[in-house]
Amino acid sequence: MVIAQLSGGLGNQFYQYALARCLAHKLNTELKLDLRYVKVLNNEKPRFHIHYRLGAFNILENIATPEEIKHVLETGINPNSPKELENIQGDIYIKGNYAHSERFFSDIIDIIRKEFTLKNPFSPKAEMWRQKILSAECSVSMHFRHGDFAYNPLNISNDINKKPWFNITPLDYYYTCMDILKQRYNNITVFVFSDNLPWVKENLHLDVPTEFVEGCESDDEEFILMSLCKHNIITNSTFSNCAASLNSNPDKKVFRSIYSTAEVVQKFLGSLTPAKKDALLNAKEIGVPFDYYNQPEITMKPIFSLLLVVNNDAKNISETLDSLLGQDYKYYEVIIIDNASTDGSDKICSEKIKDKANVTFERLESKVSNSAAWNKALELAQGYYVSFLKVGDCLLTDSLSKLYTINEYKIANIIHLFSWLEENENGNVAFGEKKYSEQRDVQFKEEKRGAIMSTNGQIAAKLLLDKKINSFLGTKIYNCEFLKEHKIKFDEQLPDAEAEISFQKEAFFKSKYFMYVSNAFYVAPKI
Repeated sequence: MVIAQLSGGLGNQFYQYALARCLAHKLNTELKLDLRYVKVLNNEKPRFHIHYRLGAFNILENIATPEEIKHVLETGINPNSPKELENIQGDIYIKGNYAHSERFFSDIIDIIRKEFTLKNPFSPKAEMWRQKILSAECSVSMHFRHGDFAYNPLNISNDINKKPWFNITPLDYYYTCMDILKQRYNNITVFVFSDNLPWVKENLHLDVPTEFVEGCESDDEEFILMSLCKHNIITNSTFSNCAASLNSNPDKKVFRSIYSTAEVVQKFLGSLTPAKKDALLNAKEIGVPFDYYNQPEITMKPIFSLLLVVNNDAKNISETLDSLLGQDYKYYEVIIIDNASTDGSDKICSEKIKDKANVTFERLESKVSNSAAWNKALELAQGYYVSFLKVGDCLLTDSLSKLYTINEYKIANIIHLFSWLEENENGNVAFGEKKYSEQRDVQFKEEKRGAIMSTNGQIAAKLLLDKKINSFLGTKIYNCEFLKEHKIKFDEQLPDAEAEISFQKEAFFKSKYFMYVSNAFYVAPKI
């Protein structure tokens, strides 16, 4: 028996399956899948935010039981590298992501291509793109990966000499690939695939017909569409890498990005004579270097929207604004609604947010309830997650970056931040059963990672009865799509305090997944 542990995104799961499939075929034994590290549809207790991605395809979908996994782990072979797979026999447990090349399953590539076809027909939009790709004389798939690379705090640094954690492939790489490809091929049509098409549309300028593929119902469809192109220009992504592996064109050219330096890139470009380009095109795979340190500036949709309502708060507003505007995370926005303040709060806000591109400020001419103001801000929010704040609420500088690095947050409907609750003049603070004696302005560092809890009415009621959960609206961050799906808004007919409690109750009772993040800090307002 061969068991494949699935983890990561679609590309990683593809290669994990393909390698295990090849070994099972070679050994004439059964192939089974270990799904413990992926979230399966309708699974009530997900361990991770990563979803099982292979269910859309016609693969051998045999799920390993816990007993089978335990047996193979204890008695079988657990290789750590491709070298250990040579002349291997017996039960095998495949884990890790070390086989990102079709050479590890080239013997059964036709079987893999047959199995990685969609179970369901293309959606109408995807079918339209399929027809366009197949009718193009020389179709080229070009993939841009931005999202998870750009969003990751490890890639955000003001130090130009600091090596980025994840590379974002620059435009020059794609232009160089096209320059080489045009040496031999005419009538090229480029089909662009990306998780950030608006940026690519604005910044990519090619001198050949270019189609930006959008409107598909899933990235499974885009994955297959990429494989239907005659040639592939891929980025640092297993998604486009395995799509190129599925490409059955016998004359395909696959361009791969190579981490390098500015000096090596310039030397490579200087050597690109027509003869050199032609020689490169004699190979199926062409490596093109790019400057690993020259990361392009990418604009992305904000992850977090911080919604602040201001009510004649001129005396106390500066501390809150400094807290919200001083986050060390990049992809967030602040939306400020000044509720017809008459004490100059609007002027303080205008001065503080000057030159801040991630801030939206709107001043209401007539005073409304906080509930109406927050509902107004929610309509303007673009982030995936939103938090409702009042003057006095503060986040420590790295709260959002810490929250982002906990991957599991992406499936939570509600996230509760650690709350800094003052107990006495000495600065003692408490949350739940834990007590610390630290000054409020000292950042306490807690290493415990966030935990996802599956909620139901009983659990939600228990949480809501805990005053520490309910004390401050600002400690909660809500999934924006979750709020929209369940039409959860503040009841503008209730007094503000009651509307806050009502909003939280409705959200908790309708939520499926709740998360407490102990290492992302919220500083409670002075009461």
